[in-house]
Amino acid sequence: MADAAFGDRPADWPLPSATTPDQLWLRAVAAGGQGRYGAAYRDLAVLRRTAPTGRLASLGLSTQASFLRQLGWHSVARGWD
Repeated sequence: MADAAFGDRPADWPLPSATTPDQLWLRAVAAGGQGRYGAAYRDLAVLRRTAPTGRLASLGLSTQASFLRQLGWHSVARGWD
């Protein structure tokens, strides 16, 4: 999933199911990069429930804020940072 999110396979879809919080975040990044914000939001919501604190929680919140900004919802995004 890292290759879909940051590597040389950004068009891969569908992605395999995530089995770890790290994979949930990578799936969300890859989905958002493809404009699949609904899928990305779903994975980030699961991530918030499975990793409510720590590094991945922070990454998940900032990723959500980034997606909201990409959609033009800057004021809504402030609450996610």
